[in-house]
Amino acid sequence: LKTNNKLNYIFYEVSLLADRFGVNAKPVLAAPQLPQFAEDEQGNRTFSSDVLNALKRGVYLLGTECFRDEAALGRVLDNIMDGREDWCDFL
Repeated sequence: LKTNNKLNYIFYEVSLLADRFGVNAKPVLAAPQLPQFAEDEQGNRTFSSDVLNALKRGVYLLGTECFRDEAALGRVLDNIMDGREDWCDFL
């Protein structure tokens, strides 16, 4: 399997586990080696393709930028738990 296919399979499995075992679960996958953001052609910062693919499955993928310090990671997790749509806008 290609890397993207493997990652999509992981997102799928994490979302299934959250549905099966969680009550109002918010599945989070920590991947500090993957970028959280990418730049589009106009220079605007958007979520990376991996983060977008994870979100399609209902999984929050935390990439490199989320791990720059403990405060950033804590704030991201708090925002996810609070149901904020812009859960990492400050990064």
